[in-house]
Amino acid sequence: MKLQISRIMIFFLMGVLSLSVSSAYAEKAQEILSTLPLQFGDFAAESSIMTYEDEAMGASLGYHSLSSFGSDLTVYVYNLGEQGIKDGVGSEVIRKAKDSALEEIKSLENILYRNVKILSETQMDFSLSNSKTLKVFSVSFSLESIDPLDGASLGNRLSYLYITGLKGYICKIRATVPSLDKEKEIQKAVKAILSSLY
Repeated sequence: MKLQISRIMIFFLMGVLSLSVSSAYAEKAQEILSTLPLQFGDFAAESSIMTYEDEAMGASLGYHSLSSFGSDLTVYVYNLGEQGIKDGVGSEVIRKAKDSALEEIKSLENILYRNVKILSETQMDFSLSNSKTLKVFSVSFSLESIDPLDGASLGNRLSYLYITGLKGYICKIRATVPSLDKEKEIQKAVKAILSSLY
């Protein structure tokens, strides 16, 4: 009987420890995002950092363009329950995160988007303002935004996805803009974000 109680107690303590570690990782994700400026260039932050019920999904902060309707950017910091994620794109966790992000976009086809087409998929070196260089997976694609209620077209968009390992976390930046001429502006914003975080 004592042995059974001891086992139950061990499982209980392991569960509590696991929850507290997950909670600590979620709090750290929020802390990392809180270092970002409220505005950089044309982009202004939304009201607050968003957290998720699944703490392995970390936290996110959205930005919108002050001058270009339909230009949005969101920064996600999460770890999927993994520990010790290396900076850059060298780890399998980051490769899987990139593939998962692309699958998620494709899964929303005919719900939020139509005609999703990958335009480029590459690895970039971002030279940051603190003289560091960070390797980042970059994917650009075109899509047509649709109203999820009636399927009406909301216009064509270009979307950019950037994923890298950063401070033990996955950092994902997703930007959607109405036209191709915004690409340099997006890359400038991504550089500013990564420089603030890294």
